[in-house]
Amino acid sequence: MDFEDYIAQLLGKALPPLMEEVLKNYQPNVTITLKKEYYTIAEASFIYGPSDKTLYRWKDEGILPLYKLEGKTMVKREDIEALFKQMEVGGVNLDKYNKKKRVA
Repeated sequence: MDFEDYIAQLLGKALPPLMEEVLKNYQPNVTITLKKEYYTIAEASFIYGPSDKTLYRWKDEGILPLYKLEGKTMVKREDIEALFKQMEVGGVNLDKYNKKKRVA
């Protein structure tokens, strides 16, 4: 057995347990933002339920303020959440739009 074969055999036996230990203890450095201060129209529509058109209509009716940030139309999280805390706004029952799961 030449030197290269010996090293390959040695590494073949030693590396798998070492790699398994490293991977078992590996935790990626990931930052997850659960609640943002502002949502895009698409994000707000996906999270809270009303369509993009409804959000714009609510803006036109003065129900929900929208903001322009870095060229994008945004909804402030606290504004839309406050809106959904009310049972009715402008004759529209908002419960049908509220997709958020409630914890009992």
